[in-house]
Amino acid sequence: MNAPETILITGTVTRLIYSDKGTDFRILEIQPKGAKAREVVTCEWAQARIGAEVEAYGQWRFRKNSKQLQFTANALTEVVPTGELGLQRWLESGVKGIGKSTARKLVNQFGTDVPDVLDHHPERLAEIGLSENQMDKILKGWKAASASRVILHFLREVGIGPERSSGIWRHFKDDPRFHHDPHLLVAVLRKNPYLLIEVRGVGFSIADQVGGVMGMLTNDTARIQAGILHILQERAERDGHVWAAYPELESAARELLGVSDDLIHEAVNTMLAAESPLVSVLMTESSDIVDSSIALAPMHYMEKGLAREIRRLAGRKMPSIDIVLSLIHI
Repeated sequence: MNAPETILITGTVTRLIYSDKGTDFRILEIQPKGAKAREVVTCEWAQARIGAEVEAYGQWRFRKNSKQLQFTANALTEVVPTGELGLQRWLESGVKGIGKSTARKLVNQFGTDVPDVLDHHPERLAEIGLSENQMDKILKGWKAASASRVILHFLREVGIGPERSSGIWRHFKDDPRFHHDPHLLVAVLRKNPYLLIEVRGVGFSIADQVGGVMGMLTNDTARIQAGILHILQERAERDGHVWAAYPELESAARELLGVSDDLIHEAVNTMLAAESPLVSVLMTESSDIVDSSIALAPMHYMEKGLAREIRRLAGRKMPSIDIVLSLIHI
């Protein structure tokens, strides 16, 4: 059965039907442009508000236990008005930290260039007499309001569908590497799109597609390391094997990546030696990796924890944890 076609609905939010206080999940009523009937749209949008102009990408689906159709938005972005009056009203009602007075000052000073100033020249906010504290609040509100738009623009650029934008931002937004800043995330992804393999539902093939669009070479270190992580993760999730004998890993990496054994060996050694917890995610059984087995460190620790739990639940003396682990390894 083919997946439902992703389509775009553009319109105005006329009613907020449901808002989950614990999450970003919302149910909206939207008046689509050029249509008489209003439509029900489910989405994830923390800043949901009546009167907002939005673009929703998603599919028509039947409501649970019903024959009634509703639109499920996989990605929803608010359209920034292009005129000065519309922009002023949008800023004062759609961006946390900006009230009527500040919105008026921003538009009087920068005109329709306000979004560009907030995105690329935030230091210019000082021109309207704002304190550092006020500037910080405005920029945090702006980043939150524009996150989906920024991620969506990047994905369009690299040929990835809009339905993945919410999941990507949701995965990375609280990561200390990016400080809740979608622009910083996009800047890092431009340098290393293979970070996308961290996101559930993206995976190596999509990250590799992005890398290709961005002109990354086949033998790029980031690509090889991402491929190795992908193989080990897939092996653990699909086949249930935490450890991979190095020759098996090397063969799978050669087939997936199309690079030499020397480059694979070098990448594995680099990842084993790295001190950064963001890179050092591999474990080895001996100092000579060629005669050893390799595992993702988190999976290795989970395996050890499982062995300890088995011993605890048994409530009696059991063989050493190394013996238990060897049995699991088999």
